[in-house]
Amino acid sequence: MGLSVGPDTHYDFGEATSVRPSVTQIKKDELSQEIESLGLESIEVTPEYERSLERVLLTVSRDANVEEYYGDFIINCPEYTQFEVVVDEARHDEIRRLFRKLDVDKDRVSFCEIEDGYRVEKWAQDYTDMVSLQGEDQLLMMKKIGNPPEDWHEDWHKFSERVNQRTDLLKKCLGENQYLEVPFIFEGGNMLFDSTPNGLRVFMGYNDIMCTRYAYDWEMCDFSDEDIIELMSAYFGGAEIIVMGEEQQAQEIFHLDHVFTILDDATVVMRATSDEVDYGEVLATYKQQFEELGYRIIEVETTAERFSSFEGCVNGIPFVDQETDKKSMMFPVYADDFVKPETYDKSLRYFKNNPILEEDLTSEGLAAYRAFKQAGYEPIPVRNFTFAEHGSLHCLTNVLAAAVGEDDGVEVA
Repeated sequence: MGLSVGPDTHYDFGEATSVRPSVTQIKKDELSQEIESLGLESIEVTPEYERSLERVLLTVSRDANVEEYYGDFIINCPEYTQFEVVVDEARHDEIRRLFRKLDVDKDRVSFCEIEDGYRVEKWAQDYTDMVSLQGEDQLLMMKKIGNPPEDWHEDWHKFSERVNQRTDLLKKCLGENQYLEVPFIFEGGNMLFDSTPNGLRVFMGYNDIMCTRYAYDWEMCDFSDEDIIELMSAYFGGAEIIVMGEEQQAQEIFHLDHVFTILDDATVVMRATSDEVDYGEVLATYKQQFEELGYRIIEVETTAERFSSFEGCVNGIPFVDQETDKKSMMFPVYADDFVKPETYDKSLRYFKNNPILEEDLTSEGLAAYRAFKQAGYEPIPVRNFTFAEHGSLHCLTNVLAAAVGEDDGVEVA
C-alpha cells in the first residue's frame, strides 16, 4: 500500500557491517554530513495551489511548434505573469515573435538562449521546483549521476545523460548560488506537494524511487527503497513522503500529474475509468492511499483510450489570482472535449474575453470543468496540442513563484 516516511523518522542510515566501512556506508555517512551542513530543517515549499502564477519557467525545445505549444497558455495567464524562457537558439526568434503577437509587454519576458551543445527539453516541469532555504529562494536541481554498466539497456544510458544535461543547462542559465542540488532523482510531474496541519507532505511516484536506487547501484551502493525515502524526507526538512504504489509506473501513468492534481482543503481531483486496464489496480491503490490519508476525492471519469493517448484534463495548473484572490484552475482540453469539433481549430484563440465555456465542452473536458468547480476553483480550459508527445499543460510549464503577495521569482539572464 505504498511507502511513507514522516517527520518522526531519524536519518541514521545504519552502521557498517565490518571493520572496514562498505562503499554503501561511506556514501551514507557523506550524505548524513551533507544534510547536517545544509540546515535543511528550515526548508519550505509552497504547494502549487498556493502559488499565484507570478513567474513561469518555459523551456522551448528545438522541435517545438511554438505557437501551438504555448499560445493558448500565454494568453490565458494573468497580466502580471512574468515569463522566464530558456530557448534553443533555433526557436529564439519564433518565441519572441509569439510574445509580441500576443501583446505581452517585453518587460514581462526574459530569455536565456541555448546554443548547440545543450539539449533543451520542452517539459519544463521536470527540470526543477522552487524551495526556500534559510529564507532564500533556490531551485531544486539533481546532482549529476554516473553512467550505468555497459550491459544495461540503452534507455538507461539515455536517462543518465538526460539527467546530467538538465543539471548542466540549469547551471548555465542560473549561475551560482541559486539552486539546491539534491542527491536523488525527481521529475516535477512525479513529485507533488501538499501542506498539512503537521507540515509538508510530498507525493512521489515510485519511478523516482526506483531510478534513484539504480543510480546508487551504479556507484556500487546498496540502497533500499526505505533508504531513498529517508534521504528524500531529510532533504525536505523531515517532510512526510508518500510513495504512490510499490512498482514501476505503467507508461500510461508514468507521472502522477497524468492521474491527479492536489488542491487545497485536502482535495484531490483524480481520473478514473471503468474500462479494463493493466494499471487498474494501481489506480485503485492511489485512491485507497488518498482515502486513508483523509482526502476528499473528486473523480473525473475517462476512458482507457484517453489514458493511452495522454489526453488528460487534470494535468493543469492551480493558482490563486493575485488581483482577485480567486482560486483558479487552468487545465488542458482536446479535440474530443468540444461539442463542436471546429472549436478546436488551431487558428482560433481563446482568452479572458473569449473563453471556452462549460457549454462548449463534453467528455472528460466537461467532467474536469465540473470537478474543479465543485472543488471551489474557477475553471480555465485551454487547448493543448502536445499530448501526442506524452505530455500536456502541467508538463510544459513550471510555476516558480511562491504564495500570493511574495516576491519569490528567479532571474534568468
